Amino acid sequence: MPCTLKEWAVRSLKGVFMGLMFGGFLAGMLVVLFIMVPADWIARRLFGKDRWIEGGVRKGFGAWLFTLGIFRLVRQAPSEGQPYPGPCVVICNHPGLFDVLFLIKDIPRLCVFVKPSLPRFLPLKQILKSLAYVLAPDHDHVNPMDAAEAAMGEIRAGNSLQLFPEGTRSPKAELHPNNRCSGAAGLHTE
Repeated sequence: MPCTLKEWAVRSLKGVFMGLMFGGFLAGMLVVLFIMVPADWIARRLFGKDRWIEGGVRKGFGAWLFTLGIFRLVRQAPSEGQPYPGPCVVICNHPGLFDVLFLIKDIPRLCVFVKPSLPRFLPLKQILKSLAYVLAPDHDHVNPMDAAEAAMGEIRAGNSLQLFPEGTRSPKAELHPNNRCSGAAGLHTE
């Protein structure tokens, strides 16, 4: 069914705005990389501040997602209940690109299992290290036992741990089988 001129115009404007917002996201990542990561390093070395950067990243994601919401580019359903007040494991499916950003925004002290290809293909290694995120095992670059030990260290340090057992984004209205190389595999031994 062809769209009307009005629908085409609205979609085009949303596409342009989404492109601008991703440009803003990139600019924010550069601020984190070149300003917040060094400031976090200094705060930890001089003042013993732990995970100072996490609060700034959470607020940045919150502002970015709020702006996307104003223009109806993303929607967040109201949260059900409150985040668990102490360390816990958050296991969920991964339906889109934004779900993990909402989780980071809403759950304090959240350590995220990250697929190892992200720091290899994007300049995120220092950001992920400063946030104490854990690389998910992939059997080629990240050993499952090393990932499990890093994850347990984060939980022992009082942080929550988030992982997607499918290992990738979920298909619409379905789930992939659990991926033995995803974050879940790092917590399983035979």
